[in-house]
Amino acid sequence: MAAISSYPYDIVIQDNDAWIGTDSVNRKTKQYTAEAVANYLNINGKVSVGGQMVYSFSSVPLSGNGTFSLPNGGGSSAYSAITSLKVSILEKSGQNVVAFVSYLVGSEILISAQDEVSSFGHYGVTSYSVDPTNNGYYVLELSYIGGNGSIVADKLYDIVDFVKANSAEVEVVGGGLGINMTGTTEQPIVNIDYSGSDNFIEIATEITSVDTGIYSPELLVSKSNPSEPVSEVKKIKISNITLEKLGQPTTNLSFNNNRLTNLSLPVDLNDAVNKQYVLNTVGGYVSSIGNGPGIKVYGSTTQPTVQVEFLGLNNYIQKASTITSIDASEIPFIPVERSTVNTSFGAGLVSKIKLSEVAIDKLGAPVASLSMGSQKITNLATPTLSSDAATKAYADSLVTGGTVTSIAEGTGISIPNSPLTTSGSIGLNYFTYIDSTPNGSSTAASTDEIPISRPGTPSRVYKTSFSNIPIASLTAVKNYIDSAVVGSLIYQGGYNASTNAPDLTTSPNSIIKGWTYTVTVDGTFLGEQLRVGDVLIAESNDPSSIADWTTVQNNIDLASSTQVGIGNVLAGEAVDVTYNAGSATVSVEDSTASNKGAVIVAGGTNISVAYVNGTATVTNTYTSPASSASGTISAGQTSATVTHALGLNVIVQTYKSTGETVFCDIDRTATTVTATIGSSISSDINIIVHKIT
Repeated sequence: MAAISSYPYDIVIQDNDAWIGTDSVNRKTKQYTAEAVANYLNINGKVSVGGQMVYSFSSVPLSGNGTFSLPNGGGSSAYSAITSLKVSILEKSGQNVVAFVSYLVGSEILISAQDEVSSFGHYGVTSYSVDPTNNGYYVLELSYIGGNGSIVADKLYDIVDFVKANSAEVEVVGGGLGINMTGTTEQPIVNIDYSGSDNFIEIATEITSVDTGIYSPELLVSKSNPSEPVSEVKKIKISNITLEKLGQPTTNLSFNNNRLTNLSLPVDLNDAVNKQYVLNTVGGYVSSIGNGPGIKVYGSTTQPTVQVEFLGLNNYIQKASTITSIDASEIPFIPVERSTVNTSFGAGLVSKIKLSEVAIDKLGAPVASLSMGSQKITNLATPTLSSDAATKAYADSLVTGGTVTSIAEGTGISIPNSPLTTSGSIGLNYFTYIDSTPNGSSTAASTDEIPISRPGTPSRVYKTSFSNIPIASLTAVKNYIDSAVVGSLIYQGGYNASTNAPDLTTSPNSIIKGWTYTVTVDGTFLGEQLRVGDVLIAESNDPSSIADWTTVQNNIDLASSTQVGIGNVLAGEAVDVTYNAGSATVSVEDSTASNKGAVIVAGGTNISVAYVNGTATVTNTYTSPASSASGTISAGQTSATVTHALGLNVIVQTYKSTGETVFCDIDRTATTVTATIGSSISSDINIIVHKIT
């Protein structure tokens, strides 16, 4: 070899330029291209670049040192779709990168293809933790910032610490109200400035103005609580914060003459009420009172005066001379005004109680609704919808604005469920009788006594007790009723025999003799099959077995192709029919040359027969032996052997896929055929072996 200095200098190095060197294994002299040397240096990280790591992207996770992959594998992915990678702790040069990458958490990296500068992804590193399935790999969590193209399997990529330069970078970040700055100037950490042990966000001491145009301003709310990750801050709209999550008011709450809508019905006594509740509660108030027998109503509709009408011979009410007892559950009598006709009655004072005098000053704190914290709701607008909260003025206008709130019983007056507060009736309190002149007993009728009207002028109403009615009279009434209704058919409606609805089979029950039902759904009733249209009739009170019922069948017509009913089975050609105790037995005769009957198909040589649900399937089981075999001389090869069981008496054809015949040397045995060509060609050669019979 000439002296190296005798060779000319070449400053333009190309991929195929070569160097002379020695193989480290066999120590032989070899030449190496510039491209091969560059690839070696890149792949093995022999050229040191600060902050650069070389990896090969693999389609299969955990593929060895110097590889990284998608968490679930995959041959390619757009850079923008990558949020996580599994990365070997050793890069291509064998260096451990754990400490360096851990330092990059919170910073940014660039993943770029070595052979294509425009294929790259720019990411923020959010976390870097050991893979739970293999501690030789770490899971790298990323947030995509920008990039171009897709990552492709089996290519080399550089992973470098990277920050995109901006025209105006932030030099210093300072803390403001509610913000606390930690970290360094280059890597500041912005935190919510918490105040107090509960980590509340500190607020300003006062608010000078509020933008009324803001509809739903967003608040930064810290999630630093025992159930959420520490230091994570999320936004929530004020309109999304439900009222029950706020603290209870410490003073009266003013609605500024606006309505409180969609209020649920109250449960506890101190709950706020809505308009619907007010209407339901007091909407049945007495709207007007009319004259009844012995009653006179004076005044207006809103302020009526009720008194006994003393005018006329038939309208006098005689006061009882004594009162033997008063039921403690009774309400005091209604006061009655003094009559100008009968001056023996003292004047009465009629007064009314206003609901407004019963103050509702406490509202209960519901679990998921609005608690007022024992404060008032003031300046509430008049309700319009049924679910609106009602103002005191609105409620008072319905129940206290000159309207009668309650009417109690007075002398000579009877009010069921006294006092009358919503609706009901007012009548005379009958004693022994009503007449223009008093006579007879004056004690009130007891609970076992009934009034009996007696015609006359004036009309009289007497009382009697059940004990005074003759037994014969009561027996006659009972016998008349029993004979009129007991045992007669009384239709009760339909019966679902499938679900036993209504329940007719459980005993004891309230079913009476004569009750009748029509079957609407097929089913079994106390062991008997019922069909739609059948009728059930109870033959006794409280029936408990099928013997206590009469079943009227609906399907008793003659049977047809569409009607279930009574039919007869007749014998026919090759069909025999016999009867025993009402049951017909049908049998099929064997088939003969003159009688079409039952036939069984039997199998034979190479024939099989299978029966399924009365159908016979006949199958030819004969399998023809093979008569040919095939093989291929692959492109670039000169021979191929075809194994067969056709014997020596065979014909061999060789041809291209285009159909062109290729002449080959053929060697055959009883089980093989070998085809050989003088020199290989660039396409496959087909070999077909046919048996000669």
